[in-house]
Amino acid sequence: MKKLISFFLLMFAAISFTFAQSVIFSDNFDSYTVGSHLAESNPAWTTWSNTPGSAQDGVISDEHYTSPSNSLYISGENDQIYPFNNITSGRYRVTFNMFVPEGGAAYCNVMHHWQDTAVSNQWAFACYFYPDGTGILKAGGDTIHFPYPFNAWFPVVLDMDLDYDHEQQQPSMAHMAVNYSHVHTWPFNYGENSPYDIDEQYWNQGHNYLGAIDFYSSMSEYGNYNNVITCSYYIDDFVVSDYTGVSVNEYNPTEVSIYPNPATNYVQISADQIQRVEIFNMLGQRVFDQSYDDSQVAIPTAGLTSGTYAVSVTTRDARTTKKLIIR
Repeated sequence: MKKLISFFLLMFAAISFTFAQSVIFSDNFDSYTVGSHLAESNPAWTTWSNTPGSAQDGVISDEHYTSPSNSLYISGENDQIYPFNNITSGRYRVTFNMFVPEGGAAYCNVMHHWQDTAVSNQWAFACYFYPDGTGILKAGGDTIHFPYPFNAWFPVVLDMDLDYDHEQQQPSMAHMAVNYSHVHTWPFNYGENSPYDIDEQYWNQGHNYLGAIDFYSSMSEYGNYNNVITCSYYIDDFVVSDYTGVSVNEYNPTEVSIYPNPATNYVQISADQIQRVEIFNMLGQRVFDQSYDDSQVAIPTAGLTSGTYAVSVTTRDARTTKKLIIR
């Protein structure tokens, strides 16, 4: 049965890219023939062994999707690569929607360096989505646990700031968010299993290469490499954006607090210099729009029907969207 995502996810993606940024690459997989292989259809993609059309090449599906009417299905021996060509500076954001069906699992990683072969590839971090709706991020030797909505579409945001200020000892930074929630922030020059990588003598000076993102069809069982889980999942609306030159506030939206959430009679929003608050329902209809000049506002919600909404908060420096549930 085909499943369409609600306008809510699409609107979140649109708001996420309101500010000045440059979309380097985007793919909603809708222009390809169902059943065809992705890298064979689009040379911007490849596979781990650089063999488009092989068993490593993901398949176009119309079973589940967010934007009509296709998505990328990863299963079997699929090992799909989007190469960044080993970028060494700048700020970049990768966003995509993911669907892990019942009985499935998902895995993806970002590599510091990628050379079309398994030789000399270094993992920056890895994301594991297990069949029970729990996930882990492995970065810098740390394991960060997070939940995700099983058997439903959800957005993933990966921010990677490659610039390293040696004079100020400011490391490059990475940030991950899953289903609108912050997961972790850490130095991007770290490796998956350690702050340094013994295979690279210059890692202790900061290794800020952005090599590739890999959507793979198997993963270890909670870090146990002797037990392997076969993955089955869908990817849609894959977007790579360049935020180089964009102010820090635009690249990293201002902190916004919404309480209570779920809400019944009112919701209180706190942020630095709130200028406008908009609330959208699941159909994308604006049900609230008000201008402010304050750091804290209270909005009545008793007149809104029960359900899920998107709250767009515009401050002096940024625009941020949050999910709100009304009971």
